[in-house]
Parts: sequence; C-alpha cells; structure tokens
Amino acid sequence: MKISTVLIFTSLWIFLVNIAMLNSSHAATPSSSPASLSAPANFLSKTQASYKVEIIKQKNRAVALDPSFGVTEFSFTEMKKKVTLPFNGRNEVSYLTDTRAAYRSKSLSNIESVAIVQWIQGCQYESALENKVVTKSFSISRDHFGKIIPFQHLGWEIDSDSEDPIYSSFGEFGRHALLRWNIDGESLDPETAIYYADKKPEVLRVFVTDMPGSAFTATHENKGIKRIEAKNTSLEFKTCLFKMSDLPIKTDPKGTNIPQEKALACFKWDHKFVYDFKSAKFNSTGPIDPFCKIK
Repeated sequence: MKISTVLIFTSLWIFLVNIAMLNSSHAATPSSSPASLSAPANFLSKTQASYKVEIIKQKNRAVALDPSFGVTEFSFTEMKKKVTLPFNGRNEVSYLTDTRAAYRSKSLSNIESVAIVQWIQGCQYESALENKVVTKSFSISRDHFGKIIPFQHLGWEIDSDSEDPIYSSFGEFGRHALLRWNIDGESLDPETAIYYADKKPEVLRVFVTDMPGSAFTATHENKGIKRIEAKNTSLEFKTCLFKMSDLPIKTDPKGTNIPQEKALACFKWDHKFVYDFKSAKFNSTGPIDPFCKIK
C-alpha cells in the first residue's frame, strides 16, 4: 500500500463516508479500497486543517547484515496511530498502523540485488450491536493475486495483488518500482520521497510503506433503535528481505516456491484493533480473532 498525503486524506474520506452512511441508515459499507473513492479538493483542504494524528505507540528495530549479501542493514518502524477528525459536531476516531521497511545497500548498484516479501494472516471485518445482539460479517474486500476477495487470510499468505511476490513490484514499471528514497538518505518520510520507478536512488537507503486499513466505530438510530457498528482489524504480518536470486518471478498465494529459510532477515508485526462492545474499547492484544478463522 502506498502512503502519501492524498492516500491518508482519502482514507479519512472513506472513513467519513462509512460513518455518514452508518449514521444515516442501514446502507451497506463501501469497499475500503482507496481506488473505490476519491477525496474532493474541498474535503482535503478542510481536513488538512482540522484532523489530528497521534502516535500512541512506536517500535523501531534493525538488524545488521553481512555486506557480502549486497546490503548492510534491514530495519523496520511500526507506528500505531490514533486519528481524530471533527465530523457533524463531534470527534470521530480511527486507529491505524503505519510502517516503514528499509534496507541499506553496500552500493547503489546493489539496491536491486535484494527485495522485500511480505506475508499476511488474519482478517478485517465488521461487527454490530443492536438489541443486545452482536453480529459479524466479512463485508470488506481486497485485491489479492488479481482477484477481489473478502479480506480474510486463513493462514500465512503472500501480501500481493499479483503473482509477483515482491512487495515493491508494480507491473511493467519493474520489481523494485515502489521502493522509495529521500534526498536525505536517513529520512523515511513518504511525503518527500521519490519512487524508484520515477528516478533511480542517489542514496543507499530505500524503503517501502504499509498502512493496512483503519478501525473505527459509528453509532446511529433508526426508528428509536440504537445500533453500534465497528470496523475491526486482526492481522499479523511477516516482512522479510531476500536475495533476488532466491525469489521466483511468480508464486501462488501460499508462496510455496519461496524458500523462507533463505530470508536474510524478517520482522513480525501486527495490526489489531478489535472492538469490544462490553467495554466500549478496541482490543489490540492477543492472538488472531477467532472470527477470522471461520471458513
């Protein structure tokens, strides 16, 4: 997933569209894919001035690598964020996980000698409380290996929208097209970053980003009946660095032809915000939600 100012605003726009629809009727929630909606300019200008992003937790990790691999370091930054946005006279809150996976090459010519592959398991789903009864549904979808599927991965699967397992691949633009870099080689700021597809790096450190959807709640009444709805995320990830020589051009969703034991390094992380109607809070700990395991 590509993070930019427009994407963040578009995510907020989708978030508000969800809130508005849930508060107005029992209308179905639209797809969470940013490609399904675009944020109008007046919304962007108003939102930029009013929304607040708070980092509630941050974890930074790094591992040194043997320079003979062509890279000297693989690092990972994981940020849990709370976004507060005024809407219809109240503050709406959503929760995000924003990440950076970066590697430092021994030389500019070595940047394409390695690549990042990401695995995913778990799901995103919607739940609702009405008349003291909780219901759950897989009404959120995603693009996976060229198909639109419910956002549910029963076990570890490659996190890719095509048969190419490399996270930075982008069709005809190349397998490293979505790598980013900054003029300030230590910066991981996506807003100032340049895509590899647009210009080859002039620095040794490159990175990719991920922000796998938001979690939030909405409350509305219909004919005097109160209904609380929640968008939940219960996902786990493994982000790994491989030598290009160990990666196939194509794979299947399980990545059966990828030798995981040959990964140079891996980082595990999660995106877990599951709403508990009893406590009226999101739970961010524990294993994958059992609902994600339902076939």
